[in-house]
Amino acid sequence: MTGASVIDPQAIENLRALNPGDNDAFLREIVGIFLEDTPLRIAELEQSLLAGDQVKFARAAHSIKGSSSNLGAAVLRAAAET
Repeated sequence: MTGASVIDPQAIENLRALNPGDNDAFLREIVGIFLEDTPLRIAELEQSLLAGDQVKFARAAHSIKGSSSNLGAAVLRAAAET
């Protein structure tokens, strides 16, 4: 991933455009939710992998994929897809 951004700047601009003029309050809220929720989903991945629970694993991976896609975290999204 040489030279590429970890976060796609266009995705951030798309989120900003949803609530223009709010001094990035909406963006900060979305990032905060992502930072709070993602470690929980990763823990679910680990637990469900150990338990052999494919449904719970797939659900957690899907959640990570969606939230990382919304924020433009393409590498994380790709990892959650595999």
